Amino acid sequence: MKRFPDTKLLWCFSLGVVLFLCSPSLSVAGRTGSDLIKPRVSSSYKKDTSRILFVIKQKVEDTKLIDKTKEKLLTLSDAEIRLIASLCDRISKNQDTAGAELAFSLVAALIMLS
Repeated sequence: MKRFPDTKLLWCFSLGVVLFLCSPSLSVAGRTGSDLIKPRVSSSYKKDTSRILFVIKQKVEDTKLIDKTKEKLLTLSDAEIRLIASLCDRISKNQDTAGAELAFSLVAALIMLS
Protein backbone atom coordinates (compact mmCIF):
# COMPACT_ATOMS: atom_id res chain seq x y z
CA MET A 1 0.00 0.00 0.00
CA LYS A 2 1.34 3.39 -1.02
CA ARG A 3 1.46 6.13 1.59
CA PHE A 4 0.35 9.64 0.62
CA PRO A 5 2.91 12.37 1.09
CA ASP A 6 2.03 14.82 3.85
CA THR A 7 1.47 17.62 1.34
CA LYS A 8 -1.31 15.70 -0.41
CA LEU A 9 -2.97 15.01 2.92
CA LEU A 10 -2.74 18.70 3.82
CA TRP A 11 -4.26 19.69 0.47
CA CYS A 12 -7.13 17.23 0.96
CA PHE A 13 -7.81 18.58 4.44
CA SER A 14 -7.65 22.19 3.20
CA LEU A 15 -10.05 21.40 0.38
CA GLY A 16 -12.46 19.84 2.87
CA VAL A 17 -12.29 22.95 5.06
CA VAL A 18 -13.02 25.20 2.10
CA LEU A 19 -15.92 23.08 0.90
CA PHE A 20 -17.55 22.85 4.31
CA LEU A 21 -17.09 26.52 5.18
CA CYS A 22 -18.53 27.57 1.83
CA SER A 23 -21.72 25.59 2.37
CA PRO A 24 -24.30 27.86 4.01
CA SER A 25 -26.65 24.98 4.77
CA LEU A 26 -24.08 23.31 7.02
CA SER A 27 -23.42 26.49 8.94
CA VAL A 28 -27.03 26.70 10.12
CA ALA A 29 -27.84 23.00 10.41
CA GLY A 30 -29.55 22.14 13.68
CA ARG A 31 -30.18 25.76 14.61
CA THR A 32 -33.63 27.19 15.14
CA GLY A 33 -34.74 30.57 13.85
CA SER A 34 -34.37 32.21 17.25
CA ASP A 35 -30.79 30.93 17.55
CA LEU A 36 -29.87 32.52 14.23
CA ILE A 37 -31.43 35.89 15.01
CA LYS A 38 -30.08 36.22 18.57
CA PRO A 39 -27.75 39.24 18.62
CA ARG A 40 -24.39 38.94 20.34
CA VAL A 41 -23.45 42.03 22.30
CA SER A 42 -21.27 40.81 25.16
CA SER A 43 -17.78 42.25 25.26
CA SER A 44 -16.21 38.84 25.82
CA TYR A 45 -17.88 37.52 22.66
CA LYS A 46 -16.51 40.44 20.65
CA LYS A 47 -13.01 39.95 22.07
CA ASP A 48 -13.08 36.21 21.41
CA THR A 49 -14.29 36.55 17.82
CA SER A 50 -11.74 39.26 17.08
CA ARG A 51 -8.95 36.98 18.37
CA ILE A 52 -10.26 34.13 16.22
CA LEU A 53 -10.52 36.29 13.10
CA PHE A 54 -7.04 37.73 13.69
CA VAL A 55 -5.49 34.25 13.64
CA ILE A 56 -7.56 33.12 10.67
CA LYS A 57 -6.59 36.23 8.68
CA GLN A 58 -2.93 35.41 9.37
CA LYS A 59 -3.32 31.85 8.09
CA VAL A 60 -5.89 32.27 5.29
CA GLU A 61 -5.58 34.77 2.47
CA ASP A 62 -8.93 34.13 0.72
CA THR A 63 -11.34 36.94 1.64
CA LYS A 64 -14.40 34.90 0.67
CA LEU A 65 -13.35 32.17 3.07
CA ILE A 66 -12.79 34.73 5.82
CA ASP A 67 -16.28 36.16 5.20
CA LYS A 68 -17.81 32.68 5.39
CA THR A 69 -15.93 32.12 8.64
CA LYS A 70 -17.40 35.34 10.07
CA GLU A 71 -20.89 34.12 9.16
CA LYS A 72 -20.23 30.72 10.69
CA LEU A 73 -18.97 32.26 13.95
CA LEU A 74 -22.36 33.92 14.36
CA THR A 75 -24.02 30.51 14.52
CA LEU A 76 -21.72 29.05 17.19
CA SER A 77 -22.52 28.95 20.89
CA ASP A 78 -20.58 30.98 23.44
CA ALA A 79 -18.86 27.85 24.73
CA GLU A 80 -17.71 26.92 21.22
CA ILE A 81 -16.44 30.45 20.63
CA ARG A 82 -14.48 30.37 23.91
CA LEU A 83 -12.92 27.02 23.00
CA ILE A 84 -11.87 28.21 19.55
CA ALA A 85 -10.54 31.49 20.98
CA SER A 86 -8.46 29.52 23.49
CA LEU A 87 -6.90 27.52 20.67
CA CYS A 88 -6.25 30.74 18.75
CA ASP A 89 -4.40 32.15 21.77
CA ARG A 90 -2.10 29.13 21.70
CA ILE A 91 -1.56 29.62 17.96
CA SER A 92 -0.62 33.27 18.51
CA LYS A 93 1.91 32.39 21.21
CA ASN A 94 3.60 29.55 19.28
CA GLN A 95 3.14 30.54 15.64
CA ASP A 96 5.71 28.38 13.88
CA THR A 97 5.48 25.14 15.80
CA ALA A 98 3.85 21.82 15.07
CA GLY A 99 1.54 22.41 18.02
CA ALA A 100 0.31 25.66 16.46
CA GLU A 101 -0.37 23.89 13.16
CA LEU A 102 -2.28 21.17 14.98
CA ALA A 103 -4.24 23.79 16.93
CA PHE A 104 -5.15 25.54 13.67
CA SER A 105 -6.36 22.25 12.24
CA LEU A 106 -8.56 21.85 15.31
CA VAL A 107 -9.86 25.40 14.92
CA ALA A 108 -10.75 24.72 11.28
CA ALA A 109 -12.46 21.45 12.20
CA LEU A 110 -14.42 23.02 15.07
CA ILE A 111 -15.63 25.87 12.90
CA MET A 112 -16.44 23.56 10.02
CA LEU A 113 -18.24 20.85 12.00
CA SER A 114 -19.96 22.86 14.75
